[in-house]
Amino acid sequence: METTRFAWPSQAGLKEIAHTLIKIGADLQVTDRYGQPLLHQAASNGHNDVIQLLLGHGVDVNSTDPGGRTALHFAAFYGHKSTTRILLSSPEIDSATCDNEGATPLCAAARGNHRCVALQILDKEPTSINALGFGEKNALHFAVENRNIHLASLLVDLDSPDPNTCDVQGWTALNYAAGQGDLRMMELLLTRSDLELNISRVPPIYLAAERGHLEVVHRLVSLHKVDINQTYWRKSPLFIAIEKGYRSIAKLLLKQGSRLNVNAKTSLEDTALHIAVSYGDSEIVELLLRDD
Repeated sequence: METTRFAWPSQAGLKEIAHTLIKIGADLQVTDRYGQPLLHQAASNGHNDVIQLLLGHGVDVNSTDPGGRTALHFAAFYGHKSTTRILLSSPEIDSATCDNEGATPLCAAARGNHRCVALQILDKEPTSINALGFGEKNALHFAVENRNIHLASLLVDLDSPDPNTCDVQGWTALNYAAGQGDLRMMELLLTRSDLELNISRVPPIYLAAERGHLEVVHRLVSLHKVDINQTYWRKSPLFIAIEKGYRSIAKLLLKQGSRLNVNAKTSLEDTALHIAVSYGDSEIVELLLRDD
């Protein structure tokens, strides 16, 4: 019964009801049936009055839910700037606490696409920038995936983030930019001199070719350190461009002369010429025979 009564004020922001429950000596660390502490419910909904009341009566600002998340994780994920400020102002706050997936509040802010909240946390705790959260993604992964150029720019400009960190599927921030056809984001990432261009597990140029992002492929091809023959599942960027019907990308790659291996074979021993012939693309077939 206490759980139900305490879930109500934090969701509705009813400070007066919380005051009444405090007077009768209710347990302020009580959780709801999902294991969510009252403080976390208040933080999720941005009810600052309830948060201040709870903290003022000794509730642990670093208490965690079954997922290992603190109230700050929730405030950050939902983008509550004033709530984040209140929690960060607590002398006992640990702003770098990792949840059960390894995510810090900074990861939560980036995943939720909230630049201002991320900046608040970075001002308090800049060392957690490379922490990995959901899907083994760091804050930069989330910023690029969410196409948040302002947050990504903030992170890239710092010295500490590793732009080459791979998530659970082997993608770096560059993979997400290339795969989404986000040329502006890719240009931002390219300002980092330590950026790895040829990701061993999933080549960015392959992703761009597979998804038909001509401008991104063009930019990557212009970088001579990029291996334009790097394969994914034994398919080259040229092969996948032809297979997917992206003729402009195939023609761009075919203009690279000796840099391109037109005879690269798949696991089934197929070449770009095989797939072009099978698709009846006479123009590409002619170009391939010319370069063979």
